Amino acid sequence: MEWHKTSLQEDIDAMRLHLQTLSWSVPVRALGGHNDTLAFAHLLSNEWVTGLLIDSMMMLNVERAKTTPKVAARVHFGRVLFSEQLLITEKFKGLHHSELEEHVNALQKGSQHIFYFPVNIQKAHWILFQVDFVNKSFLYGALSQTFDETLCSCYIIIGDSLPQYYPLPAHICKALQAWLKKHFGVKFNDEGASFSVAIQDDSFSCALCTHNAIGHDAFGDEMWMPQTKVHWHIKIFLAFVAEHDKHVSFSPILFMIFND
Repeated sequence: MEWHKTSLQEDIDAMRLHLQTLSWSVPVRALGGHNDTLAFAHLLSNEWVTGLLIDSMMMLNVERAKTTPKVAARVHFGRVLFSEQLLITEKFKGLHHSELEEHVNALQKGSQHIFYFPVNIQKAHWILFQVDFVNKSFLYGALSQTFDETLCSCYIIIGDSLPQYYPLPAHICKALQAWLKKHFGVKFNDEGASFSVAIQDDSFSCALCTHNAIGHDAFGDEMWMPQTKVHWHIKIFLAFVAEHDKHVSFSPILFMIFND
């Protein structure tokens, strides 16, 4: 998100307008089309962010990349289903799934060589994986308690937003390595928990920290800061609503005029 464009107060005012005018519990035709608008409210609460919302965040990155050609040329995004199908195909050898084949085709034939995808840990925590097809390596945000002292004042940790609570994603690493070797012919270097992710100071912002980690790495966004997390939650809510509004003819401004 581009923080310099709007202040917290401006975004609060925009959020209040949308909360009054948004049609609730209607299908969202944007960002993958698997949510309804009521799910947007989770972004403003301490409720669990579902896989469908995470997928919508990934689609938000896809839409954003379309307006950033340099990013679109080198970056590829995966859904939650990618990691789920990795585990299934690792367990049941020889099984094929269109989700995995789709990414193989995109990464083999195009210029995109950085692949991000979200992973759920113990049905309670979201982390991010990054695969680099040029350097033949992958890394992730999980369970590293090694701080970069030069970044501590910015609340940045190398690894995970909640580093002390969740196990290393060894099962995902094993399945990912098998998929990479099968389709790309070589064993990739596992660089472990070395992805820069903001420190999370609560139990419900891991999804947004994961989304921000992509924004920071791919688009150069500012890193999530605990003291500005309210603004981040509002920003992502407004981004979701903006994408939804592109597919509806209703205008919140006209609503306010006619109901003033």
